[in-house]
Amino acid sequence: MTKRAPLLPALFALLAATPAVAQDPPDTDVHVADLRLGVGTAEIGPAVNATRRPGYDNQPWFTPDGSGFWYARWDGVETDIFRYDLASGASTQVTRTPWGEYSPSPAGESGDIHAVGGGGDPLEMGLWRYSASGEPVEPLVIRTVGYYGIFDERVLFAWLNDGNGTLIHVDRTDGTISPFREGVAPGPPRRIPGDAAMAFLERDATGRMMFMRLDPATLEVTPLVPAAGDGRDFVWTPDGRLMMGDGNAIFIRDPRTDGEWTEVARFPELDEITRLAVSPRGDRIAFVATSR
Repeated sequence: MTKRAPLLPALFALLAATPAVAQDPPDTDVHVADLRLGVGTAEIGPAVNATRRPGYDNQPWFTPDGSGFWYARWDGVETDIFRYDLASGASTQVTRTPWGEYSPSPAGESGDIHAVGGGGDPLEMGLWRYSASGEPVEPLVIRTVGYYGIFDERVLFAWLNDGNGTLIHVDRTDGTISPFREGVAPGPPRRIPGDAAMAFLERDATGRMMFMRLDPATLEVTPLVPAAGDGRDFVWTPDGRLMMGDGNAIFIRDPRTDGEWTEVARFPELDEITRLAVSPRGDRIAFVATSR
């Protein structure tokens, strides 16, 4: 169990910081396409609008077996987590709390999920674990969490919606919460495949968006590579390459080499591409966009 910040200030700060999400979320859909990763190559097939409907569908994350993905869906009253099945094309509601959830990700192989939400209590907004059937299990961080990244069973990192872009380190063994960096760009820190480290985005002194490598053991931060354009959403492929959206195109880059960003696919029928996810086997990609 984590140490708790004062609950009422945290709640009011969250509500004040995110009125647009609560009242008028954007009209977005999750698109899915085949992904083929080769040695130094990548191809994306035609995209299918998996959640075609009016309203907000966002923040996809593939299930551990790759059979589908979870995503956040606005029903006109609140946002809950749904699961999309790739074989049938059907979406099934997972969470049903009164306060809504965002940003799902798997909590191990059990079918449980992590999500930003309230667990049914507005005084306990933050990062929660939910059962596979959508029931709140336990709060992990009672703070104004905007985004988060799980490093392992003990350590996670979260970006706080506090107006300062604060990144915190959370040790779940004793509940210690340690803010250690400000000015971080909004977005989830993500674990780097094949490296005991996380990556996140922030602007450098020139205003350029840069990937930063974070060592969870020491909290040392070092620059990796510049982002593709001004994008803030990214995903790692299983073989350790970065993928980002910039405009209506998706780009790829291997930060371990001196190569540049390479365009993999462009979708003229779509607007800004955000929130990408790659399946565990690297054979599917999901991304969020609005149609023109």
